[in-house]
Amino acid sequence: MVSSTIVILIIFVIIALVALGVWIFIIRRDATDPMSPNNILDPFECVPVDQLIDISNLQCCVQGSSVSPLRYVESLDAIVGPSAVFWAQACAGHCERGIRTTDNTACVTGDSTAYQQCANLIKPTDTCGELALPVAILGADRYYIVEISNANCQTTTPCG
Repeated sequence: MVSSTIVILIIFVIIALVALGVWIFIIRRDATDPMSPNNILDPFECVPVDQLIDISNLQCCVQGSSVSPLRYVESLDAIVGPSAVFWAQACAGHCERGIRTTDNTACVTGDSTAYQQCANLIKPTDTCGELALPVAILGADRYYIVEISNANCQTTTPCG
């Protein structure tokens, strides 16, 4: 009876040591991998608030018969919204037939310079994930470029 208890105790200690080793391995890997989820910054920390455009005085876009939370920012020539999208998708409106998907650095056809300027503004660094960086702020909410130009925001109204 005593020997089976000792065997069980030894097996438990071995399992605990293996689990500790795996945990230490994961912690060390995360410390050296900038894209590890444990090393990705909160998007709010990636762009200081004083660098964001205050959009509290802008009207909301009307889409169909509904007032949306989207707003057109003339200085960016872009529609912004409260949800982030992949940065290249947000800037793709500068490109007539899309972007080069191999590296997301230029348009297939279209204004590659404007696309690159947009990308330089909202492309995150390695520690800020893959979604677009915010460009505007409304109260405590960050707003992100979701579309280039005001084509889908021709009609605006005060936000409710």
